[in-house]
Amino acid sequence: MAKRRASTEGKKMPTATVDSSLKLVRLELPESVHKQFRVEAAKEGVSMAAMARRLVEEWVVRRKAGGK
Repeated sequence: MAKRRASTEGKKMPTATVDSSLKLVRLELPESVHKQFRVEAAKEGVSMAAMARRLVEEWVVRRKAGGK
């Protein structure tokens, strides 16, 4: 018997925008933090990558402004 393929009808995965100006950064998190981060990003309706970019960008702006 042939393998049954899962239906993807109605389920759309978000597509990543390819931007050659972006650099890849690998980040390892404890499983519990990863899960919480995934949930919070989903609540905002953004990918974990987009949320991480936003958080790092905000952190850099605060650091430059003198607020640690």
